[in-house]
Amino acid sequence: MISLALLSYTTYGQWSNPQSGKVTTTDNVGIGTISPSSKLDVRGATRFDGANNGSTGIGDGYTHLPHSNGNNYIRGNTYIGTSGEIQLSAATKTSIMGGNVGIGTTTPSAKLHIQSTGISALIGSDVSSSSRTNATRKFGRIGAPHYFNSEEPMAGFVFDSDGSGNMIWIGGGTNQFNTATEIRFATASSHVNQGSNNFDNVRMVINSSGNIGIGTDNIPTRLTLASDQTKILTFNRTGNLKNAHIGYGTVNEGGLYLGTDDSQYSLWVQQNGNVGIGTYEPTQKLSVAGTINADELILEDVSGADFVFEEDYDLRSLEETEKFIQTNQHLPEIPSAAEMAEEGLEIKVMNILLLQKVEELTLHLIEQNKRMNQLEEKNAELEKEISALKN
Repeated sequence: MISLALLSYTTYGQWSNPQSGKVTTTDNVGIGTISPSSKLDVRGATRFDGANNGSTGIGDGYTHLPHSNGNNYIRGNTYIGTSGEIQLSAATKTSIMGGNVGIGTTTPSAKLHIQSTGISALIGSDVSSSSRTNATRKFGRIGAPHYFNSEEPMAGFVFDSDGSGNMIWIGGGTNQFNTATEIRFATASSHVNQGSNNFDNVRMVINSSGNIGIGTDNIPTRLTLASDQTKILTFNRTGNLKNAHIGYGTVNEGGLYLGTDDSQYSLWVQQNGNVGIGTYEPTQKLSVAGTINADELILEDVSGADFVFEEDYDLRSLEETEKFIQTNQHLPEIPSAAEMAEEGLEIKVMNILLLQKVEELTLHLIEQNKRMNQLEEKNAELEKEISALKN
């Protein structure tokens, strides 16, 4: 039996110069498909070998996949295997579009996932500087694009290492374009998403003037602290169970206080300038709820009681004073015991009143002394007369 094999083929394009070692066509070319949808449509695995410089590529040893926008892209599932290095190089930019990228892991969980037991990422270069003793400066920066000036990326973290030490700059840059004008630190009140904007949970702000605000972004001074709690600063020595505090109270229109765990309002400075020790209700420039122990107390602007010695001073007689005491049970001009208990005692005023009474008593003693001298003189004359009568 004779079998007849029929070979059929279809020609889709015209080829030129097949004997010159080059094959050219203006039509689509398909490998593994009879209906190519692009200039070169390969269905199946592709291998390139024998490229220049030991590289894998086409023609010059590189793979060029141009786009109409002037960039080169590798898209889809692309695998590059080598026992040496993998290099992605482009004149302007290198893009990997779609999916997550893993370095040190085959299961990346983010757009860029770096996993390492050592240094995860090393960013930087050697920057020569003749002004430094080691002549080489290790420098690196992590930043973000600038809103107005695309050629000056904004610096976030700057790492600077030289022979004198290691520095980390936050927000630092070389000019007004790449230096931060404000640095904000924020935290969330909970890890559970409650639909709030965590950018509003600002905990600390450093503004363009260098002022620092903790708990507020209204920073009129070099350091401003704001809190919804009375205790703002807490001090504790390591190993000590007791704390000391600086806070801002809300009673009596608010005030600054120094306190401890055992005595919250040890010292209170009120808005009107009154100071309280042991009390948060100072009624005077200094109010002390407790005993004062001092070696010496100096009172200023004390007028004294010299007016008692003036000629027109109305000195009470002892008889008048006696009647007053019998009626009121205290000296004239001196507050009663009930008044002292209710209103307190003004030391300066009381000292003047006591001095006044001492001077009044002195005048009475002088007067009594004069009378005694007169009585002694009369008594001496009477004794002479009696003696003469006896003789």
